Amino acid sequence: MISFPITIHLGTLAMFLLLFPAVRSTSLLSKPSGPYNTRITTAKLVDQTRLDPFAPNRTHRAIMVTVFYPIREPSECEPLQTLSYMPPATAQFWDQEFASYSVTNATLEDFGISTCRRNASAGLSCHGKDHPVVIFSPGKGASRQLYSGMAQSVASTGYLVISIDHPYDTYIVEYPDDTVIYAANITTDAQTDLDLATRAQDVTFLLDQLSANDTVQRVIPGAACGLNVSDVAMFGHSFGGATAAAAMLSDSRIAGGLNMDGTFYGPVVKRGLDRPFLIFDTPSGTRLNYGNYAETWSHLRGWKLELTLAKAAHITFSDIPLLTRLLGWSPFSSTSSEPGSILGTLDGVRAFDVITAYVIAFVDFVLKGIESDILRIPSPLYPEVSIVD
Repeated sequence: MISFPITIHLGTLAMFLLLFPAVRSTSLLSKPSGPYNTRITTAKLVDQTRLDPFAPNRTHRAIMVTVFYPIREPSECEPLQTLSYMPPATAQFWDQEFASYSVTNATLEDFGISTCRRNASAGLSCHGKDHPVVIFSPGKGASRQLYSGMAQSVASTGYLVISIDHPYDTYIVEYPDDTVIYAANITTDAQTDLDLATRAQDVTFLLDQLSANDTVQRVIPGAACGLNVSDVAMFGHSFGGATAAAAMLSDSRIAGGLNMDGTFYGPVVKRGLDRPFLIFDTPSGTRLNYGNYAETWSHLRGWKLELTLAKAAHITFSDIPLLTRLLGWSPFSSTSSEPGSILGTLDGVRAFDVITAYVIAFVDFVLKGIESDILRIPSPLYPEVSIVD
C-alpha cells in the first residue's frame, strides 16, 4: 500500500537477473492486445509559470512524458519498428544498479517495444473525441518506462495515453538533450506533501499543454490542433495512485481515477471525491488494513469500487513481473520465497493481462459510459480478482 524506494529491492531483482542469459532486442509486447497498433513519442514540457520546488537552482519545472497513441490505418504501421524500452542513460542507470550486485549480463537496455513507424499519423480531428485521453503517474522513484507495456496496451484499445516522469521524485529523468536529473532526498512528511502537490500540478500543466495547438502538433504527428481534455481518465501506481486522487481533487477535467496499490495523502483523505474512483489492491493492502485509506473511502461520494488481485505484491502493478517472465524465468511458484514477496506469485504474463483488462474496463466506463460486467460482479475470466465488500 505505501510507496517505497525501488532500490530497496534491487538486490533481489539483481539476483533474478543472475539466473538469466543475456538477451538482445527482446520486444516487451510484439503486438498489444487491442485492435490498434500504436505510435510512441516523447517530449519535454517546461512550465514557464512555475519554479521547481526541488531544483537546487530553482529552475522552471520541466516534466518528461511519453505519448502512446493508436493508429487507425494498418498501412501506417508496415513494417513495425522496435524502439528502446528505456533511453540510454536511464537504462545504464538501472544496469549500474544491477552491476553493483555483480550482475554483468545485459538487462533493461536490451528490451524494445514494438511501435508504428516514426511518421505514422494519428489522424486526429480538431478538438474531437477520436481517442479519449488517459494520464498515467508512476510510483515514487519509478521511471515511467517501467509501465510502458501497460500504457501501450491501454492505448491499443483506442485511447491516447500519456505517462509522466515527475523530476526530483523519479530516481532518474532523462531529457532529449541528454541532460539527466536524479531524485532529491524526499523523506519528511512536509516534503512528501509538497511532492504530492507538485505532482498534481504537473498533471494540470500537462492537460493545459494537451489543449494547446503548438504542443500537440509537435508531439503527435498528424494532429491538426489541441486535444479535447474536458473529460480525461487517470490511473497511477503506488504514489502515482495517490497523485491521481490529488489531481482529481484539484482539477475537474479528470472524470475518474484509479489507484493501483497506493494509499492516500493530503486533503483528499478528508474531502473525498465526487467522481468515479477504482482502487485495485494486493490482498494485504485493502482499506481494512489502513486508517487513512478507510477514511478516504468513506468520503468517496461517486461511483466507487475496491478490488484485490490474488497472489499479487506491490510491484505486480508494473511491467517488472512481465519483464522477468520474458527473460525466461518465473519466480512465481512459492509464496514463501523472497521473490514472491516482492513480485507476487501470480505469473507475470497473467498478472499483466488481468491488470490491463481492469484498467481498460474502468477507462471505458469513465470515458465511454460502458460498464463492463467485470466491474459489477466477480468474473470467471479473472478468478484472481475479488470485490471488497
